[in-house]
Amino acid sequence: YDKAREVLAFYLSDIRDSAYVRFNLADNYLYQGKYDLAQAEAAKAFSLVPKHYFNSLIKGDVYYYKEDLINAEKEYLKLLETEEPKAYEEGTKRLGALYLLQGMFEKSREQVKQGIALAGMLGETEWSSWFHLYLAYMHLKSNNLEEALKECDDALNITVEAGILDRQREALYFKGRVYTEMKFKDESQKTADELKELIENGMNRKAMRLYYHLIGMIELEKENFSVAIESFNQALTLLPSQFNPDDGQALFI
Repeated sequence: YDKAREVLAFYLSDIRDSAYVRFNLADNYLYQGKYDLAQAEAAKAFSLVPKHYFNSLIKGDVYYYKEDLINAEKEYLKLLETEEPKAYEEGTKRLGALYLLQGMFEKSREQVKQGIALAGMLGETEWSSWFHLYLAYMHLKSNNLEEALKECDDALNITVEAGILDRQREALYFKGRVYTEMKFKDESQKTADELKELIENGMNRKAMRLYYHLIGMIELEKENFSVAIESFNQALTLLPSQFNPDDGQALFI
């Protein structure tokens, strides 16, 4: 974080002021939990490009992490008022997460469905797969396992056809989780084996953390606690450095 901040500060002092650099500085502070500093940089960026959707995005994120959910929602809703597709996508993602955090499952699902519709209209397969997996996660947590499995399969079909390997790995991981919750031991192990093979044939070997975590959940269901703990520990050793609040590191803890 310090080195990144030095580079950004050098640009501002020796080259020129830039809203986009200040957006990055705001992110830098946000990821470290320095919310007041993040807010200050966001305000400076706003003074330079007051109509850019990043303003509402970052302000909303700051409010979200400060647990000011009312103002976070207000900022995220502004993202849906723009004509920029990426802004709308980010808005639906964040509103979905915001409503889920508050137990507003129907409102959260509605945002995700809007995201799927937008992704389909624009042909954005990566967006579409993300939203399907998010919906799968919601169904998994609310024990709607058949629906969760369907969303995993939808995401898997999209990612295989589009060649989106990282999302394909995540789809297999969540599919294995769903099978585990359904008590389908053979299917969950088969899915874990598919996930392992996909990772071994790819370049990102640290993605094996998904396999180890899935195996941990499978062994936990079998009450093989020592094996489960060992698998979880293996997953933890493969975590990359977190650089974004959306990385999902908490899944492994």
